[in-house]
Amino acid sequence: MTRWSFSTVQSIVALVAGVLSIAGTTYSALNAWHREPTAGELAAVVADASTGRPVPDAVVEVRTPQDAIVAQHSDGIVHETLPEGAYRLRVVHPHFADAVRDVVVVAGHRTDVRVALVAAPTPLADAPHVVASRRPDPVHETPGRALDRGVTATRRFLGRLGL
Repeated sequence: MTRWSFSTVQSIVALVAGVLSIAGTTYSALNAWHREPTAGELAAVVADASTGRPVPDAVVEVRTPQDAIVAQHSDGIVHETLPEGAYRLRVVHPHFADAVRDVVVVAGHRTDVRVALVAAPTPLADAPHVVASRRPDPVHETPGRALDRGVTATRRFLGRLGL
């Protein structure tokens, strides 16, 4: 049986302490450079409420709470990476009533939204004095909203032309 001297035991302890110290420093440095995610994913699909089928030509606008457009998609599907926060989805289609959904995007997570569109009401043929309108009165509309609607209509038109 071999007897170890005190200096040999001290050397082994110092070597183990050094290796653990280097490993701990490396682990801490890697964690310091690792940043927490600041963005999340938003995935939305637009479907017909009566049939459950996707509505491919619906225009989906992703807006901030201040009503600024962040993204716009004209195919009824949204897949965006967005900073964490609250957003509003606005869905427009000529054959369906407009839909609005408030969503919250959480950093590092995916937020899935399914928007079911209801068929637009048809104007009443019996009552010519009643006007069915899905849009706000243009007289009381802000210029920014009118511009947003114009851009949306132009994109929809160009999308139908295949451009």
